[in-house]
Amino acid sequence: MSELRDYQARCIDITINSLKQGIYRQLISLPTGSGKTVIFANLIPMIPSPNPQATKVLVLAHRLELIEQARDQILRFNPDLVVDVEQGYQESLSLSPDVVVASILSLTSTDGQGTKGHRLQKLNPKEFKAIIVDEAHHGVSKSYKTIFDYFGVLKRNSTTLLWGCTATPTRTDKQSLTPIFGPVLYSVNMMELINNGFLSDMQIVTAKTNEQLEVNTYYKFVVDKWMQFALPQHRKSTLVFVKKLQDIPIICRAFNDAGFQSINSVTQDTEPSKRETVMNDFKNGALSILVNCEIFIEGVDLPQVDCILLTRKTKSPAFLYQMIGRGSRLHPGKSDCLVIDFQTNFERLIHDIFNNTEDDPEELQNGWFSKKQLRLWKAGEDLGAEHYDENDVEISQYNSIQEMIQTDSVTKHRVERNDNESTAPIISAATSLFDVINDCIEALSNIRLQ
Repeated sequence: MSELRDYQARCIDITINSLKQGIYRQLISLPTGSGKTVIFANLIPMIPSPNPQATKVLVLAHRLELIEQARDQILRFNPDLVVDVEQGYQESLSLSPDVVVASILSLTSTDGQGTKGHRLQKLNPKEFKAIIVDEAHHGVSKSYKTIFDYFGVLKRNSTTLLWGCTATPTRTDKQSLTPIFGPVLYSVNMMELINNGFLSDMQIVTAKTNEQLEVNTYYKFVVDKWMQFALPQHRKSTLVFVKKLQDIPIICRAFNDAGFQSINSVTQDTEPSKRETVMNDFKNGALSILVNCEIFIEGVDLPQVDCILLTRKTKSPAFLYQMIGRGSRLHPGKSDCLVIDFQTNFERLIHDIFNNTEDDPEELQNGWFSKKQLRLWKAGEDLGAEHYDENDVEISQYNSIQEMIQTDSVTKHRVERNDNESTAPIISAATSLFDVINDCIEALSNIRLQ
């Protein structure tokens, strides 16, 4: 197991030892950026076959990027294995592949003759020694259960390994993963990996105004704060999260108006070929700013990201954890990741940090508009201010996660502009936001679901 970190090797050892004890359903919880794909890529050849016929492995994922990452990592560590893909127009062509990496939608889709699951029927359950589920918190859905039932892995006498890995073993809809995968078998805490140098630390800035802003003004505010905090630190790779598709051209125009042209966007509707081109440009530095809508929340490997803009609101701590996790991976020349939160996600989640509630679609139609303002908008009324006053802007800045969790009461820096447009820190004692965030992360990593 070359190139493995100690916790990755330990995870594989525990998996194999548990198999020897007859534990065939296993759930692994590791933080975003910890290398879950690397772990199962190295695990695959070590999984013992329960019988001479069962030698293959099926890897399930729900997004194109995850499928491609899984295929690439498996081949990287196992160049002698035959790895096929079942996704969209890509179909497994080998007569006997060692590994099949498949899209959950493709395996459960209907063909032109109306036959549902025709691609699934090509796979003989007796030939598979394991099913690996990437982003396993999706594993309770009907589509996944269809596949699990087809392979019989939920039966008491099954000897096929069902192995799930996730950064967030609790779901926003409170459905338990335990009936599918069993309790969490192995987990590592995010702070442990940061302290040991395996994950990138983070700076957190929260920026808000005391008045509601018109949408164009809001995104100008976003760009202004990005220029204030990211540019002086020479941040090279910025990932932006927005909620609505129609917001994308607005924020792109705001960056353009400020003189920044190296920007592009991707959504679920972006053609795969274009998405791949944009992704490659972003990874190699040809593109500095990437705006996304519901596409890079989880599982996407963008280690170079050193700045994240949260322009959208969420009520889910797990969802927030996934978004900021895009900046947690290590990368040459990257000391940490700057996260600028424009929707008070951290502050609001303090009180409900353990209540993994779903996002409210109505509220998130416009993250910066209240429900009253949405009603006014529908009635044709003015929504918000077309300009903002720097005197009404409140900034909270945290220099590192470690700084925020060392004591129960920490120093919180509030940066405000004075009359000369300079900034001066005003220091006050405040309860650590990241004491709570870290407790949540530990709970998500270590929880044993009942």
